[in-house]
Amino acid sequence: MLESDWKDRELLELSFDSDLRVGQFKAIDYFNDGSLYLLDAPGHAIGHTCALARVTNGDSQTQDTFVFMAGDTCHHAEQSIHSMQEFDAADNVLVIIAHDCAPREADSGFTFFPHGTLNDWKSKRLDEKIRWRFLDDFAAAAEAGSEQETTLKGGLVYK
Repeated sequence: MLESDWKDRELLELSFDSDLRVGQFKAIDYFNDGSLYLLDAPGHAIGHTCALARVTNGDSQTQDTFVFMAGDTCHHAEQSIHSMQEFDAADNVLVIIAHDCAPREADSGFTFFPHGTLNDWKSKRLDEKIRWRFLDDFAAAAEAGSEQETTLKGGLVYK
């Protein structure tokens, strides 16, 4: 970044020095109302953060729902990846990771701003349509590997 990128703008440096934690992440309750948490997710880059947004308020019959915007958490950030797994396992959290193409697929059911929101992701079951879908990218490689033969020392053939 260049200094000119923030010229004439107020720059706020985040400080995660409170005791607030959301899951395993140090957190800041950005609006002080539980609607948006900024999460300290070190590892990818200095100062890398994620966000957890409450998109619906539950009642006696339903849980609150959230969207976890993971950014680049999956890139070179072992502890942050481990911490993110808690959200991925929760059925009331939709995890969206940077560079994951699944939400942009035509059959994902996602509608993007300004044409839609993610507030109803749970009722539309969007999590079921995209969760772990990136594994489809490996199908061809796995198939090719299953057809491959390797001859080891002693003439043993490994398939």
